[in-house]
Amino acid sequence: MDNLNRWSKLINKRQLSKIKVVYNNSGSILQSAVLQGDYLITGDLSFYDTKSLEEAFYLSAILNSNILTNQIRIMKSSRHIFKRPLDIPIKKFDRRNFIHQKLAELGEKGLKISKQTIMSFIENSQAHFTKFKIQKILSKELKPIITEIDELLVREFTLS
Repeated sequence: MDNLNRWSKLINKRQLSKIKVVYNNSGSILQSAVLQGDYLITGDLSFYDTKSLEEAFYLSAILNSNILTNQIRIMKSSRHIFKRPLDIPIKKFDRRNFIHQKLAELGEKGLKISKQTIMSFIENSQAHFTKFKIQKILSKELKPIITEIDELLVREFTLS
């Protein structure tokens, strides 16, 4: 149980949140997703809990940006990246801020495209698919959205 509950991740009130932004603990590319519902997040992933779906999509958009991934690559240790997003000054979501609203919209749009792309791939693919095949396809499909997110983040950080 101690191993399953590493860092008190399973047994804490944050796990009760119905909206979570989940991201990977290790690897060289930060990837995140918004989960809605009753899910427990294990020690292999990190998460941010929120009551606001808009805030979740905003944060997910930022975490999936090339800009944040590049910053984390500069700062990261050899294996673990999960603490690094917390070292970057991400502004608290402000629904009155146009850039924050647009980032939230792009985060939601990215989720919809990801779901459609994966479902289409599974339905139309006779071959065995791997995580890497899916990542390659998603990277291509999401490139315009990620580019737009990056452009908004450049504006956001230069306005500060």
